[in-house]
Amino acid sequence: MPSHSTDSDLDQHSQFWERRIEEALNNFSSYRDSKIAKRSSEKVFKELGEAWGEYDRSQFLKNKAMIMSKQAKLKVLYKEKKENEKKKEGLVIINARYGVFDKKHRAIVDVTTPLQCFVNDASSTISFKKGPFESLPGFGNVTEGMSFPLGANLKKELQVIYRTNGSLRMKTFIEEEGNEVELP
Repeated sequence: MPSHSTDSDLDQHSQFWERRIEEALNNFSSYRDSKIAKRSSEKVFKELGEAWGEYDRSQFLKNKAMIMSKQAKLKVLYKEKKENEKKKEGLVIINARYGVFDKKHRAIVDVTTPLQCFVNDASSTISFKKGPFESLPGFGNVTEGMSFPLGANLKKELQVIYRTNGSLRMKTFIEEEGNEVELP
C-alpha cells in the first residue's frame, strides 16, 4: 500500500521526471555513446516494457513530453482542487496512471493532475462517460506512432489510487468505447 505523499513530494517527483524526459529528448541522439547518459535514459524508460525498440522509445518520450506540457496548464487548478478536497476529507487522487500495463509492452504515463481536476467540488466525486481516455484534457495518446506486435490486443487502462473519507482505495478502468468512470 503506498505511503502518504505530501504536495512537495509529488511536485519533486513530477519535476524529476520532467527533467529526465527533457534530458533524454535533448541527448537522445548521443545516448548510445555515453554510459552515463545511457544509465540516465534507462530511468526514463522505466515506464516502458522491455519489448519496445529504440524508435518506439523515442516516440514514447515525445508523446509523454506532449502530455506533460498539456498537464502543466492544469497545475494551478490541480493544487486548488486537491487542497479543497483535503480540507473536507473528500476525494484526493494519490496516483493515477494511464496506458498499456502489459509487462513486455508497457507504456504508461502519470495522469494524477488531470484526474484530480475532474473532481466535482460539491459532491467530491468524479463521474463521466466518454470515448477513449486519451481524448480527455491532460491525457493524450501515450502510444501514438509506436509499433505494436501483430495480433497484439493490448488494451489501455486507467489505474487510480485515491483517498476518500480517510480510506485509501484503488480502482482500475479498462478502456473501451463509452467509458464510464465513477469515483469513489
